[in-house]
Amino acid sequence: IFYGATSGKKMQWDESADQLIVDGRLDMNGNVDISGDLVVNGDNVTFQSANADDPIVTIKNTSNDTNDMAQLKFVKDRGAAPAAGTNLAEIYFVGEDSAQNEQEYGRILCEIDVATQGQESGRLKFGVANEDGGNGYGLILTGGNANDVVDVVVGYGAASTTTVAGDLTTTGDVVMMANLPTSDPSNAGQLWNDSNTLKISAG
Repeated sequence: IFYGATSGKKMQWDESADQLIVDGRLDMNGNVDISGDLVVNGDNVTFQSANADDPIVTIKNTSNDTNDMAQLKFVKDRGAAPAAGTNLAEIYFVGEDSAQNEQEYGRILCEIDVATQGQESGRLKFGVANEDGGNGYGLILTGGNANDVVDVVVGYGAASTTTVAGDLTTTGDVVMMANLPTSDPSNAGQLWNDSNTLKISAG
């Protein structure tokens, strides 16, 4: 056992378990190869580099099989039955503003929509900072209330704009357009409702 200057800090090799026990901080300069599983019970893991376009985190699968792949898995285990709305995982994209304050610019959130056994459905949200720095979810996918149904919400707030480049094909039989102007908006290509007749403004 090697004891440090601070009480309770030590490094110990456990021969019975063939493992190295470190109570305290471990600084390593150089490469570290780990052939077994790695379990980290701390709260934070930070990869830091001053080099351009670094650090890079690579998860690599070398199996010669069509269906084998690398995986990134987030698990939420409450130790009890979960409820609807339980957050499962979040990914944040953070930078700075012009005053060098830390600012979140993007977020991906996955949560439970329905937790009832046999009816499980999820919700995946994609959000960005919108004008005042607050996060708004502009794309939301929800498992729906029936099998083989995924509901999608696009845009955040009534003033949001959705642009489709190319053709738009719908395979359903209902297209709903609410709150159309009831007089010609004089905006070329905009739809308007002329006494329950759908028209396209010539501008």
